[in-house]
Amino acid sequence: TWEGELALVSLPGSTPEKFTFTIWDENVARDVTRAMGKRVALHYEEKVGLPGSCVGDTRYYVSAVTVSDEIPLAAGVMVPTPPARTAASAASR
Repeated sequence: TWEGELALVSLPGSTPEKFTFTIWDENVARDVTRAMGKRVALHYEEKVGLPGSCVGDTRYYVSAVTVSDEIPLAAGVMVPTPPARTAASAASR
């Protein structure tokens, strides 16, 4: 098995909470490794009552990872974005 930690950050500058998980599948472990440093969604199952570390160190077993480029927001919430650079502004630099 592979063991991992995901930093859950709710607000920039806040202290991240850690979500520890176990992976059984080598392909999923490879996908998680490739996604390191990116915003992701982990697909997992919680296994209650499984014996200790012989099957994994946590009770959360990740079955897939999805890289998420967008931040889901509540309806009506807008994130400010910088203005797009034009050819004229790029040439003046």
